[in-house]
Amino acid sequence: MLSFKKRKDLRGELIAIDAEFDLPFEIKRIFYLKNMDKIDRGFHAHRKCIQVLVPVQGSFTLKLFDGDTYSEFFLNKSNEGVMIPLYNWLSMSNFSHDCLIMVICSYKYDESEYIRDYKVFLKEVAERDKEKKQNVIANFSLKHQTQLIKREVMRKIEEVIDNTAFVMGDEVIQFENEFSKFIGCKHAIGVSNGCAALKIAIKSLRLKKPIILTQANTYVAVPLVCEESNIPYDIIDIDDNLRLNLDKLDIYLSNSDKDTSNYIIIIVHLYGNSIDWDKLDILKKKYNFKVIEDAAQSHGSTFNHIKLGNLGDVGCFSFYPSKNLGAFGESGAIVTNNDEYAEYSRYYRNYGSLKKYEWEICGGNERMDNIQGAILNVKLKYLQDWNNKRIELANIYKKNIKNTNIRLLKNIHNCKSNYHLMIILTNQRDKLKTYLKKNNIHCAIHYPKPFYESNAYKNKSFSYCENMEKYKNNILSLPMYPELDKESVLFICETINKFK
Repeated sequence: MLSFKKRKDLRGELIAIDAEFDLPFEIKRIFYLKNMDKIDRGFHAHRKCIQVLVPVQGSFTLKLFDGDTYSEFFLNKSNEGVMIPLYNWLSMSNFSHDCLIMVICSYKYDESEYIRDYKVFLKEVAERDKEKKQNVIANFSLKHQTQLIKREVMRKIEEVIDNTAFVMGDEVIQFENEFSKFIGCKHAIGVSNGCAALKIAIKSLRLKKPIILTQANTYVAVPLVCEESNIPYDIIDIDDNLRLNLDKLDIYLSNSDKDTSNYIIIIVHLYGNSIDWDKLDILKKKYNFKVIEDAAQSHGSTFNHIKLGNLGDVGCFSFYPSKNLGAFGESGAIVTNNDEYAEYSRYYRNYGSLKKYEWEICGGNERMDNIQGAILNVKLKYLQDWNNKRIELANIYKKNIKNTNIRLLKNIHNCKSNYHLMIILTNQRDKLKTYLKKNNIHCAIHYPKPFYESNAYKNKSFSYCENMEKYKNNILSLPMYPELDKESVLFICETINKFK
């Protein structure tokens, strides 16, 4: 039963129903039932629409059946209602002669979401219960997180719509300010996506003959940007913890016949993990190269208590929906402590202009939408809590996976990971993945093959990477997201331990 505030005086009654505080959903539709005869009504269930029934006047009896339990309510108070969850067969009877029923709905009218056949209802409920008992564990899901913040996000979106400010408005400015505080850097520049952030970051360094070096297990974003910008690039092998191998980077640069000050090293913080920045700084002083951090998977990760993205010359973030901090579409950001790099980035993203019709450089159109800025402002407040939950789950994995055929990545000295992904390695990767799926545990592969094995790059020549070749078919991503419960993780560990 739901109760609503009721005020009464000599002149009448006022009953207020506030969707934000009194209902578990946003109101999408309201309709009324009146002038009923004595014949029972209802006899249907809903797949998508939650409803609240309120007797505005008179009384009636409501019966519900969820496939297991029957419930019956006698409704005769105008400030009380009953919420009907999804997949509940409903019927109404015993209408008083003056009965007037208000029906508040969480979903638009859609006949296809009604279940009007009782046999179909029983069948669908049985199938749903079977899935619940099977306890299918997704590799990743945004469903619960999105529902948690949906109302807050919708209010923000409404504000943007009401203000008719859709591109680089106040919400983007606010997000830039808050994100720079979160990272601990001087500047944050919102852009259209992570690739745009990389492209602009490279250009902002203003090197005349740049050469890019990155790790062999990078996502395709880095080579894609190099190809688009016509910049020569090569790859460096990874270490046993799947990070850029700094010893091999040292050897590569020492053998190079190029001016090493023209090199830009793009560090990709895969899975939320950091390289050894103390060691990289020694190499940076030795060779005088620039460093760009691809921090698309490391929102909130730290090295020596400093946020990743704030250790190189420029940091680049993607806010793709699956990231620890994800938009509801595409977005990205550039972070830096260098005023010149920041100024160039702000010019470039907006056609090369800071003032309308005054173009100072040849830029592009890489602006962040104001709606995405508004959404990111909401989600940023929850990011640290979400990361902490990931860390809890990762620790359960580490403590309970005992199978000697499985290797977990080593803890990294001075690094606090955000555990964007939970990675294990095994030379029976595909068999393990199939075995886990049979046990209703869905895993993923990040990435199925190195970018240089795809058709787009098959004619390119890259340095041979021994460790990359050794590990490329061994990497498996276990389920990891903040809303994953501990019991599921323990079940995953138990199932993995039984794998032979």
